[in-house]
Amino acid sequence: MDLRGRVLDIGEIFSYAFNVFKDKFKTISAIMLSIYVPINVFFGMAIFSSSSEMLTTSMLFMTPIAGIVTGILGVAGTVGVIYVVESYLVKNEDLPYKEAFSRAFSIIGSSILLAIAGNFLIFIGMILLIIPGIAIAIYIVFKYQSMALRGTKVLESLSYSKNVVSGSWWKILFVNIICGLLALVVTSPFNLIGDSMIGYIIVQSVNAIVMSFTIIVNTVMFLNLDFIKNEKTDTFLVDEHKNDTLI
Repeated sequence: MDLRGRVLDIGEIFSYAFNVFKDKFKTISAIMLSIYVPINVFFGMAIFSSSSEMLTTSMLFMTPIAGIVTGILGVAGTVGVIYVVESYLVKNEDLPYKEAFSRAFSIIGSSILLAIAGNFLIFIGMILLIIPGIAIAIYIVFKYQSMALRGTKVLESLSYSKNVVSGSWWKILFVNIICGLLALVVTSPFNLIGDSMIGYIIVQSVNAIVMSFTIIVNTVMFLNLDFIKNEKTDTFLVDEHKNDTLI
């Protein structure tokens, strides 16, 4: 199978993704867990202290801040996984955990602006009707891949994603639905232990690792469709620092 030869069918997409998930499991898990375990510990303490009426004023104050930090670090984790997948599949390189984080944080400013812009568009679509919101979400599903791997600016990343998705919208929707169902199947058994702080931390950490599989799947689709549409080559590299301050 070749990412450049033709558009992959759904079975091939998942085959690529499972191979990446298996071969790069340690690196990808390290990225996701280093972000989400501390966050899960904090929220676990907040939730289960609250149930025992021990939630302090400082915890109430810190929870919104932790939510913002979660969003920022979550974006960095997503971009880090994208870099690992691209390095493995396109460059045939094993990107180290620290290097993936370094590259992700080098564009964190633009990535956060992109997250805000994307979520705003989806929010507007959901207000109008549910269907426009879903349509927008799929059209911009490759926004982080566009920015990280093609060096696009914030608004350009949204349009670049739309261009790559065009003609494959239903397929991409279906693939993401499958990812959601797989995540549900994998994580459901763990929910049985989620009624304690330790159980909650375990469940949410498993969710983070499972979420990384969807990132891998979408990155495989992006690379394949983008190579076909835009005829990228192995030497198509971006300066990951250039889009950090540009919209």
